[in-house]
Amino acid sequence: MDDLKHTIDKAEDAISSMNDKAGNLRDDISKLEDEIKSTEAELAESLKMRNKANEEYKQARKDDQNGAALLGAALEALGKFYKKNKIPMLIQAPEYSVDKDKMPEKEMGDYKGRQSDSAPIIGMISQIKEDLEMEIKTGQQEEADAVADYQKERAAMEKTLETQTDTKVATEKDLAELESKIADKTAFKDQKEADLNNQGKLKDSINTDCAWVATHFDSRRDKRKTEI
Repeated sequence: MDDLKHTIDKAEDAISSMNDKAGNLRDDISKLEDEIKSTEAELAESLKMRNKANEEYKQARKDDQNGAALLGAALEALGKFYKKNKIPMLIQAPEYSVDKDKMPEKEMGDYKGRQSDSAPIIGMISQIKEDLEMEIKTGQQEEADAVADYQKERAAMEKTLETQTDTKVATEKDLAELESKIADKTAFKDQKEADLNNQGKLKDSINTDCAWVATHFDSRRDKRKTEI
């Protein structure tokens, strides 16, 4: 019975130690689950922001393209107008001797166009058109750079998520193995406790027999002698 008690005590110590370790593993799994959720949320938010930025880029590019097309059509219309009215397009802007900010007086008779203003107007429209076209090119490069940065950032987050998931799976495997050991050790302890209980019953039985012999041996011996 002492041997069984010692074995049971050792089993209880082992079970307690394994339960502590199992608790730590469960805490680790819980933390990993939170980290995985956080990484997944970051991935979703990053994708949402990238899609929003892409939509804004597409809309801006569309606006610039429409603007450039409209200005191109205006230049073409002006060109036809000046050609039809035989107005030279590439001439210098006028030099104002009085007040350059004052609107020139309206000419009478057949309209021949503001010949002296043709070059500045066409130049201004052309410059705006060029600016829009340059903005389109710049936007394309910026969008390409943003996509590259996003893909790099997403790849890093996906790698982190993969590592977190692998670690969680490995930790869950360790916990499952440990819980199996706890179950085996608990079953072993239960069996030893059952053995101890049986030994206790046997002890009681032996004690009863011994007590009976101790109290009846002398009288039975005397009776036996008398019979002989």
